[in-house]
Amino acid sequence: MRALAGRKLVSITTQDIQRFLSKIDREPISARTVNIHRQILHSIFEHSRRADTFGLRENPVAGTLKRPEEGARPIETFEPKELREIATAARSGLHRKRSGYAHSVFSEETEQERRQTNRQDAALFIVAACTGLRMGELLALRWADVDFEAGIVTASRAMSDGEEKSTKSRRLRPIPLADQAASELSALRDRPSFKSRTDFVFCRPDGGPLDRSVVRKRFIRAQTAAKVRVRRFHDLRHTFGSLAIQQFDVVAVKDMMGHSKLTTTERYLHSKPRPDDIAKLNRAFK
Repeated sequence: MRALAGRKLVSITTQDIQRFLSKIDREPISARTVNIHRQILHSIFEHSRRADTFGLRENPVAGTLKRPEEGARPIETFEPKELREIATAARSGLHRKRSGYAHSVFSEETEQERRQTNRQDAALFIVAACTGLRMGELLALRWADVDFEAGIVTASRAMSDGEEKSTKSRRLRPIPLADQAASELSALRDRPSFKSRTDFVFCRPDGGPLDRSVVRKRFIRAQTAAKVRVRRFHDLRHTFGSLAIQQFDVVAVKDMMGHSKLTTTERYLHSKPRPDDIAKLNRAFK
C-alpha cells in the first residue's frame, strides 16, 4: 500500500511491480516472503481483468519473475524437559523485564495481577505444545471451546489483526486434551475473573485478547531465562506434530493439526521411530 496506493490500476506497469519487488528484496526477509507479496499483487490484477470488475487488458505482475526459494527449512522442536523449564521460568516471572529496583514498588493488587499473568504465560506455552494450536487459534480460544469432561479442545476460530476469523482450514477442529494441558487449563480456570464460557482463555488483565507480538517476546525471554536454545513460538506446534506422529497415524495427525494437505503432515514422519531400520542396515552391510 505504501508503494502503490493512490494510483489507478491501469497506470501501474510491470516496471513498477519489478521496482517494488526489488526494493523488498533488499529487506531482511526470505525469497518466499517476496514471492507471497508478488502472488498477492498477481491475484489483485487477475481479479481486475475480469469483465465484471475493471476489465484490465493485462496483468503487469505476469511479466515479473518469482524468486528462487530454498528448500523447506528444518523442523525445530522442543524436548519435554525444555518445555517444563520454559514454563517454570515463566511461572516464576523470570521472563519479565526488570524495573531496576531491588524491591517491589508495586501494590499488592498489581503484584497479584502480575503473578496471574505469569501463570497464564506458562499455561499458554504448555497448551501450545500439547495441542498444536496455531498462535491465532490460541489467542481466540474461549472457555466454551474447552470440554474438560470429554477431554477435548476445539479450534473454531483464529485471531488475526485483532479480529476473530475462521481457522485456516475454515472448519471446526477437535483435539484431544492431554493431561498436561488439561491440568494447566484447569488451574487457569480458578482465576477470579474472565472464566465464563464466552471469555478468552488467554487474555489481558482487562479480559481482552493478547497481542501476538507480546506473546512472542515473552516466549523468547522465557527461553533465555530457562537457559535453553531460543526457537520460535511456532516451533511449539512443530513439537506437537513430531510427538503426535509417534503415537498416531499420519491422517489422524493431519486432522488434529488442521493441515489442508497430507504432504504438510508428512514432514513429521522423520520423527517416527522405525525399530527395524537398524536391523535392515545390519543385514545390508553384513
